[in-house]
Amino acid sequence: MQLKFHGAGREDVDVLMLGKGRPFIVEILQPEIRSLDLEKLCEKVNKKFEGKISINSLEIVPKSEVAIVKNNVHEKIYLAIVSCESMIEIKKLVLNKKINVSQRTPERVEKRRADLVREKWVTLLKTNPINEKEFELELKTAHGTYVKEFISGDNERSTPSISSMLEVKCVCKQLDVLEIC
Repeated sequence: MQLKFHGAGREDVDVLMLGKGRPFIVEILQPEIRSLDLEKLCEKVNKKFEGKISINSLEIVPKSEVAIVKNNVHEKIYLAIVSCESMIEIKKLVLNKKINVSQRTPERVEKRRADLVREKWVTLLKTNPINEKEFELELKTAHGTYVKEFISGDNERSTPSISSMLEVKCVCKQLDVLEIC
């Protein structure tokens, strides 16, 4: 049996998809069986891959839905653990205001992607101090925003950045997707 997986967006391998999960479609090419018990399929997948993935709310959809899942522009809400080189004044970060961000293709992917400057936006939703040099940051972003680079600044390839706003070198220690909007 051949399958094609079509997912809404993508993240780095170390980023977890939390919340309600990532919308996806599995296209079965030349199926031998044309009816499925989707509840049993969910149970079977969740049992086999326990601790790695879980799926829910499966439904059969027309092929026309593939383009919608793949091509829709999805805003996302992330939770990041930010680690800074020295003490920070977290109050320098303005919450609930859309920030226009210019992002040149990040250094870590420049061999695989065209070297372009992309205009994106980010809204900082919440901050929660962990200690004097680390904090949790919840943020909503435009489709295709390089969040880790927005935090670090990526050697000024992403402006502004959390590093530039706090005036201290910061890195994204952990990044998870809370919601695909």
